[in-house]
Amino acid sequence: MTDPSCISKEDRESGALWGSMIGDAICLAPHWMYDPEEIESQFGRLTDYADPAPNKYHRGKKAGDFTHYGDQTLTLMQSIAAASGYSPTFFRSLWKEMWPIYDGYVDSATKSTLRDGRGTSHDLAGASRIAPILVRSRELETDELLQAVRDQTSFTHGHPSVIDAAVYFALAFRNVLDGKPLEDAITEAADASYQSLDIPSILEEAKGDQDLENREALKKRGIACDVQQAFPSTMYLLLKYSDNFEAAVEENAMAGGDSAARGMLLGMLLGAYHGIGAIPERLVRGLSAYRSIDQWLRNVGEEE
Repeated sequence: MTDPSCISKEDRESGALWGSMIGDAICLAPHWMYDPEEIESQFGRLTDYADPAPNKYHRGKKAGDFTHYGDQTLTLMQSIAAASGYSPTFFRSLWKEMWPIYDGYVDSATKSTLRDGRGTSHDLAGASRIAPILVRSRELETDELLQAVRDQTSFTHGHPSVIDAAVYFALAFRNVLDGKPLEDAITEAADASYQSLDIPSILEEAKGDQDLENREALKKRGIACDVQQAFPSTMYLLLKYSDNFEAAVEENAMAGGDSAARGMLLGMLLGAYHGIGAIPERLVRGLSAYRSIDQWLRNVGEEE
């Protein structure tokens, strides 16, 4: 494994985006299944992508596709490409255009945003889409980056705790991009000022529970969509599998619940820390959107 201190910023950025999208896609099949035993019985160990069950939320999709979280992230990428950076106007316009023809699950956060023009959801998923903003932000000052992250997240998920989660992972990413060790990166990010989430306490509790079995630790925190469950569970898994990208996304998928929202943030930060070289080629090339993501990253590289 490559020494994390020797990884280039370009490889970290690529790792962050691929890692985030893989973290969503590997959870497509078991997404919103809450019994780990049922997941293992139906799919075995999720070491690769799998077709979702025909009676589940993502029926009609196939192995390598994204959940609606990943699909919205693709739309965010398209808006960034069109505007040469994050633009609230471009993102909102393309996001609204995707739904009349979308062939997939439409969640309550989306429905309320389409109806009211802005969402108030307290699910973690709004924060989970931020990887493209971070990857295309090297020229931005930290305040500018955080404003973009807050805007993207609050458009559909306006609860302060979700915005806090997005800001936290953006700061942790910046620290990783600067070459800081992962534990330092996530600890320093926790020391920032947050509106609603008590991130230092969540981080310390996650550190204290590393000897627990996953099922016990995640039952203690919860595996549902709400940020008050999903963020602590993400932090526990991040620490538990900090040295192994592949194990992190697999174990997260096997844990059940809103695994896709957790997986996008886990994959993003661990992909950034370990770099693209730590991500199995089969998971990169197995994505249905492989070519479009690869081209997007090439274009970002040319712009920088």
